[in-house]
Amino acid sequence: MSLLDSARAHAFLEQYKRLLGAIAAKPMNNTKDLIEARAALYKDVLNKTFVFDSSYEESFINAVKNATYGMFVYAKKYRNGYALKSSDNTWFCVFGITTPLEEMIPEWCLIDTAVLPYGGRILCDGLIMDQHVSIGPNMVAEMIQELKTERKKWASAKPQAGEKGHIISGKNEKTGGTMTVQALRNIYQIKVTLKDTTPPIWRRLRVQSDIKLKKLHVALQIALGWTDSHMHQFISGSEYYGTPDPDFDFDCKPESKAKLDDLLKKEKASIIYEYDFGDGWEHKIVLEKILPFTKDFKAPVCLKGVGACPPEDCGGPYGYRNLLEVLSNSSHPEHAEMVEWLGCDDFDPNFFDIDDVNEGLKINCRC
Repeated sequence: MSLLDSARAHAFLEQYKRLLGAIAAKPMNNTKDLIEARAALYKDVLNKTFVFDSSYEESFINAVKNATYGMFVYAKKYRNGYALKSSDNTWFCVFGITTPLEEMIPEWCLIDTAVLPYGGRILCDGLIMDQHVSIGPNMVAEMIQELKTERKKWASAKPQAGEKGHIISGKNEKTGGTMTVQALRNIYQIKVTLKDTTPPIWRRLRVQSDIKLKKLHVALQIALGWTDSHMHQFISGSEYYGTPDPDFDFDCKPESKAKLDDLLKKEKASIIYEYDFGDGWEHKIVLEKILPFTKDFKAPVCLKGVGACPPEDCGGPYGYRNLLEVLSNSSHPEHAEMVEWLGCDDFDPNFFDIDDVNEGLKINCRC
């Protein structure tokens, strides 16, 4: 099963083996040695400490610099290649130039490998140990549905003029054009505004376009400052997404399976994120920009924000306005009671710590 013509395949393999040998500084006697050297290579590439000499082709250097390395689920053969799913939930249609994967490992198991964009397609480097870990039937059933969706994207995606980036799934099956990450994944810049609040409260975030709504919920809780103490849901038109709970007669589509780009497809499109059905906090999420995906994008990031998060259980927008009015007037008959309930007398409605938010996003929402 060949990605390239034999001359190009030989050129790649010769450079790859030479590179791994240089990293290990010893003869490569077996697959285990090559795999250990590969792990060291991509660690150095990620840290930008490895320097390529002039003996390597520029196309080869770019392939290694833009490689995705780590754990993948080897799903199954697809056309003339294979479907792999990375640990960050990205699907790849890859092509091999060494021993066919199906001769080494069964379908639906975890493998440690690297995929690289080279020669107009995505290459699996083929350095795979015969040890493997199979995944359970429930997860396989879920991934089969995901793969069906991805195959439709692979078949229908069209290249865009002047498009550059990390090739994701090789040549388009219909047009023969090159499909890049732009076709399957982007970065979304969104503005999240807490409705009906004075002073205004909003956050501007950048997230993966294909972030699951379940993870987006976590990011929104951190960005706004909520404590995730109540139920929530996403509302897109007449569709509701959340965590179904039969005990509370809460019927909705599971947010664990829905992605943001399933709901927001064009700039200026919007959805609602509702938190705490009792207080009724509604957040309007507007897609401001669709940006090219970059390989170094690791977690949602907050670009800017205004206003402190209201205290939990303060009664929604109306209750929050009343709270601020009482706190601003020390002679108000409810002032002492409100301060005691709040637990402080120095609440600042304009306070916002962007560094604290981004640290929380980095720790809890990595892609």
